[in-house]
Amino acid sequence: MKAKTKPKPAPKGNALERLRSQLAHGVPDVADFLGVSASAIRSLISSGRLHAIRVGGGEERVHLLVSTQEIERLLAGSAATAEAKS
Repeated sequence: MKAKTKPKPAPKGNALERLRSQLAHGVPDVADFLGVSASAIRSLISSGRLHAIRVGGGEERVHLLVSTQEIERLLAGSAATAEAKS
């Protein structure tokens, strides 16, 4: 039998305020904020569950930026899914 893991609660207080203080965030910051790995965030982006924009290119390294609004949408969806399962 597979053990169920509880989803992490939405960040509160200073973490959420810090998130909202910027329009967009890099993959490492999003991963740290959500408590998951950067590869998990990239996987969400490549699957289309999390939208990001590519910045840079050519001879520069390409960076992925995720909007604060998109992070909040993901958190709201996770909270709704967790409540539905309760």
